[in-house]
Amino acid sequence: MGQKVRQGPEIWGSFNEIDECQMHQAIECLHEEICARRTVPYRGKIRCTIGNSVVYLCNYNTKDKEFEVEGTRKSLRGKASCDQSQMYEAWRQIRIAKSSLTGWWHDSFNRKTYGFDRKCRDNECDNGWKNDSVGEQCTNIRGKNKPWVFDYEADVYRNYTAQYAQKMPDIHDDNNPVYFNPWFEGQRPK
Repeated sequence: MGQKVRQGPEIWGSFNEIDECQMHQAIECLHEEICARRTVPYRGKIRCTIGNSVVYLCNYNTKDKEFEVEGTRKSLRGKASCDQSQMYEAWRQIRIAKSSLTGWWHDSFNRKTYGFDRKCRDNECDNGWKNDSVGEQCTNIRGKNKPWVFDYEADVYRNYTAQYAQKMPDIHDDNNPVYFNPWFEGQRPK
């Protein structure tokens, strides 16, 4: 009997309050500064913090992982691609599935996680990590805990254009149902 293939991402909601405008800025920051320019190396992690809103990507791949890129299998030698449309889709699914503005979305096929959270210190909020979100994201990447490939923090993203910002669907509006691919309940990081 073959191994059961999971369809859809794992989603976990952390239910922390954030400033949505800051989160839009953080997403655009990560896209413009990293994703639009290059891929994330294997076992790499990138993060952008604007005000109290944090968006990050963890790449859990090893060097030899192959990816499905636009319908063809290509070896990117463990590198992870990312872009604003993937980030917004992940954030949208967290908001719909968990009714939470914050949480994480894990793609087991491409072995990467997008996270959207509040910058917390000293356990002032529960973001699913051991202590806080000031450096705790992606600690479950195997191997030596490498430094951040990209780690940007500011009160505002000066280059913010709002060109990627998306209006999120109202999950409580019965006249406008929202559908997306199946998802699975995520587990707290270890």
